[in-house]
Amino acid sequence: MTKSFEPTGQPTGSAEPVEPSHDRPVFAPPTDIYETEDAIMVVADMPDVDERSVVVNLENDVLSITGHAVGHAQTGYRLATVEYTPANYRRTFNVVAEIEEDGITATIKQGVLTVRLPKTGETAPRRIAVQAG
Repeated sequence: MTKSFEPTGQPTGSAEPVEPSHDRPVFAPPTDIYETEDAIMVVADMPDVDERSVVVNLENDVLSITGHAVGHAQTGYRLATVEYTPANYRRTFNVVAEIEEDGITATIKQGVLTVRLPKTGETAPRRIAVQAG
C-alpha cells in the first residue's frame, strides 16, 4: 500500500502540550486519517473549536490544522472550580498524494474537524493487471 499521508511533529493524542503558548497550551489534536481511491479524509478532535477559530492550510505538500478553543462561560453562575483549560491546537501532515486543491473541503461539527482532500486522477490507486509471460 502506498503511503499518501504522514504525520509530522508530536505523536497523535499527546497528553502534553506540543509547545508553550503565551497563555494557553498548544496540543496536537487526536487525528484519524482515512483513504479511499479518490480522496483522503482527515478527522481531528478539537473540542470547543468552531468554524471561526479553525484554520486549514495546504502549502508545499504540508497540511496544517490550527484551532483556538473557546471556553464556555455560564451566565448567571459564579465559577466555583476550574478544571477545564481551553487550549490551542496545531497539527501538520506531509501529503504525499497529488491533491486537487480546488476541491478541498473542511467542516467542523461539535468539535470534530473533517477535511476532505480529493486526489487527482493521476495518483488515485489502481490495480495493475499481471499477465502470464
